[in-house]
Amino acid sequence: MKKIFKQFIAVIAVFMITTFLFGACGKTETPVRSENSNESSSGSHKQAENQKEPSKEDTNKTTNSSKKEETSVPIEIIDTVYTNKLVDENDGTVLVEASIIIPKLKNPKNQPEIEKINKYYKNEVETFFEEVKGEGFAAAAENYEDAKKNGYDFNTHMFDRKFHIHYNSNNLLSVLNVQYAYTGGAHPNTFWSAETFDIRSGKKMALTDIFSIPKEEVLAHIYEAVFKQIEQNQQKKENVYNDDYKTAVKEYYEDTDFILTEKGINVFYQLYTLAPYAAGFPEFLLPYDSVKDILDVDISNAHVYNADQDLRYAARELIGCNYIAFSEMFYLNTLPADMPEGGLVDGNTIYPVKDKRFTTFAELEGYVRNTYGKEEADALLSGKTWGGPQYMDKDGKLHVDISKSGGVGYYKKWDTYMFELSDITEDSAKLTVYLKEEDMGTNTLKDTSLSMKMIKEDGLWLLDKMVY
Repeated sequence: MKKIFKQFIAVIAVFMITTFLFGACGKTETPVRSENSNESSSGSHKQAENQKEPSKEDTNKTTNSSKKEETSVPIEIIDTVYTNKLVDENDGTVLVEASIIIPKLKNPKNQPEIEKINKYYKNEVETFFEEVKGEGFAAAAENYEDAKKNGYDFNTHMFDRKFHIHYNSNNLLSVLNVQYAYTGGAHPNTFWSAETFDIRSGKKMALTDIFSIPKEEVLAHIYEAVFKQIEQNQQKKENVYNDDYKTAVKEYYEDTDFILTEKGINVFYQLYTLAPYAAGFPEFLLPYDSVKDILDVDISNAHVYNADQDLRYAARELIGCNYIAFSEMFYLNTLPADMPEGGLVDGNTIYPVKDKRFTTFAELEGYVRNTYGKEEADALLSGKTWGGPQYMDKDGKLHVDISKSGGVGYYKKWDTYMFELSDITEDSAKLTVYLKEEDMGTNTLKDTSLSMKMIKEDGLWLLDKMVY
């Protein structure tokens, strides 16, 4: 993880906070070519260890009698989300926002092999936040002090990691982790890491577990395939590679940088190693047919766990967008207003919005309509609940009516939560979020859940209602 974090710091980001928090609402994550904020304490991400897992009855699982059938049935996975904010101790400015999404394998029979995999990812969460709170916070704090000293705007540093399932069959699970760092510079810094597990043993597999030949021979086979595909790409003028790619192919390949896919073994390189940044991550596919004689795992009758991937990615973004909408824009609070120092003037409650995420009504409207279905979006924008619109356009600028704000008590904890999808059709799905809620009577946290309905309108996945 320390190596990964230093890779983050090495390249500075160009994306603004608006892109990270708001640009994705109503959109899905971009799949890899081979096929979410709430303030919390330093230990808040540990809550999911005690988070109640959905019951077996909730999942409506189908039991298969045949062992052969069982090997091809994907293991069920729940997205588990951890977030954290780190602030300046003097003025409360948010210096760092961090988010990590990991897979949690359902384990109704308490199998130690599956628990071993879940424990691996719990450790990944711990390491992720340790690095963010250490080097990440130190770098952000230094940047913030420099910004104040030299009079330029400081942008909150962002660290984000999401997983993508590329293979889930034959007792094998292959996961790609896409990690980002946004720290205010010229490029978004992105890093890939991967794991492939044997579900029967809980073992994280190396290349030598996938192939039946020694590691040196495996690497030789990979290098040969990579060189061949680079030459083919150059002939087709499809990709541009660095002049030193012939030495870089061997120098920069890490033997953990591979994933299983439906068509073959996909090996990848990090940004810049073989090609310019604009070329993206260099990827090379070894079709199973080309390596079947040296494979040491069963890839027959493969079923890739991506039938609902787009829906899963949309759900991730919509949950985060819904949280921001109800907590910062409509229900708990409104966007900050640029008010006179002396307070209200002549009883006026309408003032310009002071939030660089939204400067015009059109920007706010686009955010809302990319998060909610038409009926709910119309209701929010017209202010149906509050007896009039909370936001309006005045002279081309976004304004807010500060008299129309919920400002009520709210006790659900969004720093750690899990979600799963069910009742999936072509244009709808049930989205269930599992999280903690503070019991004010006992001063303890209890398990609770929220049910959301996702709908598809004009090809876009949205939420039918604001849920909180």
